[in-house]
Amino acid sequence: MLTPARRAMCSSGASRPRSANTAVAAASSRSRLRAASARSGFDVVAMEPILQSRGHPRNRCYGGRVSRGLPRFHPERFVMNERRTAVVIGVGPGLGMSIAHRFGREGFAIALISRNPERHPGYIAALNDAGIEAKAYAADVLDMPRLRSALDTIGAIDVMYYGATAMDPALPKPITTIDADEVRRAMTWVYPAVDTVAHVLPGMLERRSGALLFAGGLSAVRPLPALGSLAIATGAMRNYAVTLHAALAEHDIYAGTLTIGGLVERGDIHRHVTAHPEQFGDPTGRTLDPDVIAETAWRLYRERDSAEAVFDALG
Repeated sequence: MLTPARRAMCSSGASRPRSANTAVAAASSRSRLRAASARSGFDVVAMEPILQSRGHPRNRCYGGRVSRGLPRFHPERFVMNERRTAVVIGVGPGLGMSIAHRFGREGFAIALISRNPERHPGYIAALNDAGIEAKAYAADVLDMPRLRSALDTIGAIDVMYYGATAMDPALPKPITTIDADEVRRAMTWVYPAVDTVAHVLPGMLERRSGALLFAGGLSAVRPLPALGSLAIATGAMRNYAVTLHAALAEHDIYAGTLTIGGLVERGDIHRHVTAHPEQFGDPTGRTLDPDVIAETAWRLYRERDSAEAVFDALG
């Protein structure tokens, strides 16, 4: 039975002073919520105010006692009203489509962006055949106004994968022969990534939910002098991604990078290399399965315990 003091406390919504044990319990409860977010794919922490507004305030009376902290929540029982959206920027037939399929299998609606709209019907058909909702938008990452327009049309973005590259036929040159102009040309791959994040990140910060994934090259972590200015740009992209990872963790937003060393099977570069063995030699042993990389991308997104995964088929 409630004492007069407790009855007054319940009716007024007041709470007793928090003891040290109560503070520890509250912190533990919030840690469990964050762990549930990572396991379920739902931003359970951001849903805390929603739970409270539905009749579960922090200091509410239940059966003669004052309950502190949130009641136990089961994210697997929560049904999302809106489907999450994953955007694949720079989609191609290799890794980009593997990323689209992997996240699509988890219930994400997929938005594809690339500069070649002629390929889009085939991509959409392949995803639809797998039971995945998908749309495609034509935009070049070097045309930022058009890319921003496509992103605005898509709406709220839960996962952004940036796999676009701006390859210059004049690149690469050995590191000992380059000048600043060549480095600036190589950096055209990096600048659109920064601008794209600047456009989608505010919405993620407001929702306290989201993920940013990037694809980069092995020269970011291993000296490859023959790649010259591309190695500098690749290093810049990797550093940007891992620094975002450190900055955004406290906001419940993930950032990470896939560092790739090898020919990604089914991709355009792989097809070009295999079609010209007289120029590039035999690629056997130097290829990577894009489905394996996409599976790792999904693991990074779900577990959020690392900022990078490295794939090295170059030995």
